[in-house]
Amino acid sequence: MREMLPTHARSTDSLDGKAIREFLKSHGYDVQSSAISRMKIDIDDRLRGDVVESYQKLQAYFKVMTIKNPDSMWRIDRESDNATFQRACFIPNVGIHISKMCKSRIGFDGTHLKGEMNKRGVYLVATTKDFNNHVIPFALALVPVENYENWHWFLTCVKLATGMEKFTTISDRQKGLLASVAEVFPKSGHRYCLCHIMNNINRQGAKLSIDERRTICAMARSDCENDFKLFRSELAASKPAAAEYLDNIDGKHWIKYKFIEAFGLPTFNEITSNLSEQANNWMGSELRSAKPLNGFSLYFQKLSELTSDKRQVAANWAQKHPDSDLVPILRAQLAYCVQHLGPQSEDGHIHTWRLVDLPGQECTCGNWKDQAFPCIHAICAAIQDGCRLEHLYDSVKMSIKHFTATYTFRFRPWPKDVTLDTDTTLLIPVLQIEDERLGKQGLKPGPKPKHKRRRAKNAL
Repeated sequence: MREMLPTHARSTDSLDGKAIREFLKSHGYDVQSSAISRMKIDIDDRLRGDVVESYQKLQAYFKVMTIKNPDSMWRIDRESDNATFQRACFIPNVGIHISKMCKSRIGFDGTHLKGEMNKRGVYLVATTKDFNNHVIPFALALVPVENYENWHWFLTCVKLATGMEKFTTISDRQKGLLASVAEVFPKSGHRYCLCHIMNNINRQGAKLSIDERRTICAMARSDCENDFKLFRSELAASKPAAAEYLDNIDGKHWIKYKFIEAFGLPTFNEITSNLSEQANNWMGSELRSAKPLNGFSLYFQKLSELTSDKRQVAANWAQKHPDSDLVPILRAQLAYCVQHLGPQSEDGHIHTWRLVDLPGQECTCGNWKDQAFPCIHAICAAIQDGCRLEHLYDSVKMSIKHFTATYTFRFRPWPKDVTLDTDTTLLIPVLQIEDERLGKQGLKPGPKPKHKRRRAKNAL
């Protein structure tokens, strides 16, 4: 049976009964469906080990990883009976290092397990972005459910490991996460994902058109109150229910100028939690359907591959652009702004519609402070004033050299196949099964599969 597994990425998650039956027939065997089902279970257990053993070896594996990668942080908790596995978290030393070298922008999200592990918990992941906008999942935890208690526990682990306190985060409005961020990181600024907000508006019956979604995005990116009122009036004219729904959400958590006023932190021009969504895609089905020991092992392997790839990327940049030390995405942004300079209305660093303060590194458009990188108005003013452009931003942190240093860190994803102690006293957690919902005509059906859900077009 192992002959057919390479075509299924050495996983039985995509290996269905039909594929097994056809494979057996090609070898002259004809078996019943019940036998095929037992074969699939047997193959999976042989490849990834028994579920119980995977939980019982996890602590020993974490200890080995910490020895091989000093300064990593891990934690495993048991239930009140001191016997049943409750939750586990591992923050590798390379993840701690990367989080301190990247933007002050952290994403938190939960992703359900898949396959046979579907009802055994949720992965909580913390992500960040480097200065070339690459996403890095730097911390991972396995918890039974996504709620306040587990989010608070995970965020506390992240805080203890990284020492971070003040940053911008963006997520959906999951109640447990909102309260936990406010308590664990009181100095941080929490933005709500606009995609989730607009989807909630659609569920309320106020179906948004493409233009209306664009208007809401413009509201979220408003530089001042006048701009916001203008965009809101446009939305209220076409979809008053949507405007009223947004009025009930605290503006400091989704409107740019109000967020900056309240928290004094940049939004980095991001209005959705796509950072976390990208992390879920990066994790992939194989990791999310693996047993705990295999899942964390895959995470370490993927993280090691990611850092190696980024080191190679940095080396290629240095060869292609020896005349510039700015990371490519910012170099392109700077070149675009220089190419499309607007005319000056009069002397004194006044753009046609913006006021620029070069010494204070601030522009009335708000984008310089919001993105920690000069806007087109600042560049226009600097060139007219004879100021060097590299003085307008942190040329050290945004350099290729800093990018290389971000990913130049020794990390060894030790194989899980080494001899590991088995904690036979540890019991595996019970399956997390949702309560049946009763409607007027009997039990309500569960949620539709993702591929059957109707999706609104993304106007972001």
